[in-house]
Amino acid sequence: MTRETPEFQVVADLRCTVGEGPVWHPDEERLYWTDILSSRIYWYEPASGRNRLCYEGRMVGGMTLQTDGSLLFFMDGGTVAVWRGGRIVRNLLDSIPEEADRRFNDVIADPEGRVFAGAMPFEDLESKRGRLYRLDWDGSYEVVLEGLGIPNGMAFSSDLGHFFFIDSLDNVVWEFDYDIRTGALSRRRAFLRLDPAVDGYADGMTLDSEHNLWIAMAMGGRVLQFGPTGRRKRTIELPAKFTASVAFGGRDLSDLYVTTGTHPEDEDLGPAAGALIVLRPGPTGVPEFRSRIGM
Repeated sequence: MTRETPEFQVVADLRCTVGEGPVWHPDEERLYWTDILSSRIYWYEPASGRNRLCYEGRMVGGMTLQTDGSLLFFMDGGTVAVWRGGRIVRNLLDSIPEEADRRFNDVIADPEGRVFAGAMPFEDLESKRGRLYRLDWDGSYEVVLEGLGIPNGMAFSSDLGHFFFIDSLDNVVWEFDYDIRTGALSRRRAFLRLDPAVDGYADGMTLDSEHNLWIAMAMGGRVLQFGPTGRRKRTIELPAKFTASVAFGGRDLSDLYVTTGTHPEDEDLGPAAGALIVLRPGPTGVPEFRSRIGM
């Protein structure tokens, strides 16, 4: 395992409160991400170096890219909306009644276009009332996991036989057997248990083309790389203590984008707190699966 501070670049210094949910849009060659607590979404365009506020309104916990190039916004109150052409064009779900006073937090499309979406309360996280939902193509949904603290990063193994899921409160990366035909999860076991006193709290996660998991460690100021057997390979230190999420992007998926936050404001979170950071770690990413809910 190596500890390093590689070359990196701050590409959008926006002082996000909780920068999360980065999604690379290959059709537009832009990275989208959400500032959850500020109820804003931004994009960054590497070809021009520009960034822009593209949405402000309700709280968006995560996004998926649909097969037609639109984005799905997973919002507070259990609302799922389609965003296209700079505006919300319709709701696929007006609300999930059980999430009326809660919010989504991190989502992922599966290989067949379904979506796994975590949901959590605004307060009293220790009560473990978080849930993981699976949305199917027709917009129907079901709870696949309950009793969660902070549902967070998700990824599928390269062979598509396993699903990885982070509960940040427990600081565990859980591994499941995954049935691509039905979307069912089974045989839950701990893949990684992380020490918050050493590395911070596991938050967002992604997979690279060499089958490694990359995990942003909130309040740890670092991104960790783990091999397919769970062996830690790299620790990348960054000047932002609240490293919240990660996603590969760029034309060849060689750029690793890291979203960060400035919350809580009463703590010294580093000079790049709240910024979008990019680095080039070596391995490239793999294209994210696109959702096809309600299509």
